Parts: sequence; structure tokens; C-alpha cells
Amino acid sequence: MLLFRNLVKLSFERRQKIIGSKFKAKLVLTFLALSLVPGILIFLIASNFITTSIEGWFKPQVEKPLDQAMEVAQTYYQSLETTALRHGRYMGRVIERDGLLAESKREALAGYLTEQQERLGVAAITIFNRDGQELVHVKNPVLAAVPTREANNEHVRQALAGQEITTVHELDNGDMIQAMVPVRDGDHPVPAAIVVAIHVPQRLEARLRNISQAFQEYKQLRLLKNPIKASTSYSSC
Repeated sequence: MLLFRNLVKLSFERRQKIIGSKFKAKLVLTFLALSLVPGILIFLIASNFITTSIEGWFKPQVEKPLDQAMEVAQTYYQSLETTALRHGRYMGRVIERDGLLAESKREALAGYLTEQQERLGVAAITIFNRDGQELVHVKNPVLAAVPTREANNEHVRQALAGQEITTVHELDNGDMIQAMVPVRDGDHPVPAAIVVAIHVPQRLEARLRNISQAFQEYKQLRLLKNPIKASTSYSSC
């Protein structure tokens, strides 16, 4: 403001040709240069420092571990889904081979499913008949507080129509992965469907969810890289 005031004052003095106005103009311009040059240098240095810092936030060394962690989480869930499907197919073949769906072999069916649940360590195994009604349900006693009977009726109907389906249900105490596999009987219509459930504990599920959330937040922040750089450069100015 002082320099601007003096410049205006000098312009009037030069118009009036007051003695010493040229010297005063040179003096004011010198002070103006002394004030602007350091400010410009500081701005350039600060802007370059901020730009370098922001670029460092989005280096491949930062993005790659997040991307890999997300892939690990997705691969883990896909592996559990594949495992549940494999167990369901195996048990379906045994049930078909031994004729365990017969009314007279209901106890044998329950005993076989209980044995497989303990051997495989799955959360629960459920058999639905062709009408979508539950025939047998066995579950891990350790998961007594976890709901394992819930199954989407539409998915059950699709399994009874001959399709294999995997789903992930969010629970209050973790995630439940379900694989629905038709139990075939030769060329006859599918008489039943088997549902194999695998429970993902809450602590592990929370960590996987945090990985997913961090990855999504990072992707959103990456979209703001250029606006952040422009904003900080303007602020430093």
C-alpha cells in the first residue's frame, strides 16, 4: 500500500516536473523490486514444494500396495466361494449316489451332513426339497448365535432349476458366504438343493472392509489431485 501510494504521488510530481521526482521514482522502483522479487521467489519455491509433495501422495509405491491389498481381499472371498461350491458338489454327488433324499433315509442324511460339517469346518449345511422347503439343517455349534438358516428364496428356486449360485450376506457379526448347488437325480428334475455356508468372522471381515474403504477413498482423493494442487498454489500466492 505504501509503494502504491508513493507511485501515485510520484506520477503527480513528474507531471508537475518537481525537482528530484526522477530520483524518487528510481528509489521507489528499487524498493518495489526488492519487495516483489523475494516474494516471487518464495512463491515459486513454495509452489514447487507443494506440487512435489502432492505428487508424492499418488506415487505408484503408494497406490500399488492398496491395489494389491484390495486384490487379496477379493481373492480371499472368491476362494471361499469356490470352496463352498466344491463342497456342495461333492456332497450332492454322495447324496444322489446313496439315495439319501428318500424319506426312509432322513436320519442317515442328517448324520452324513453333520459328519461333513465337522470334517469340512463349514458354518452350516442345509437341504431344500423341490418345493423350497427345508429338509435338513446342520450347523457348527460354536456359531449358535449366528443366523445360518437365512437363504434367499429366489436363489433357492434358481438352484432347484439347476443353477449354481454363490452369495455374500452381511451379518452383525461378520459375513456369511453361501453356495447353492442343485442335487441331481439322473435325468429327472432336480429333487433338492444343498446350501453350504462359510462364516467370515467379524474381526477379519472388518479388516477386509477397511481395506476396501481405504482403497475407495484413495481413488476419490486421486480425482482431486489437480484441484488440490491448484488450490494450494493459489493459497501460497
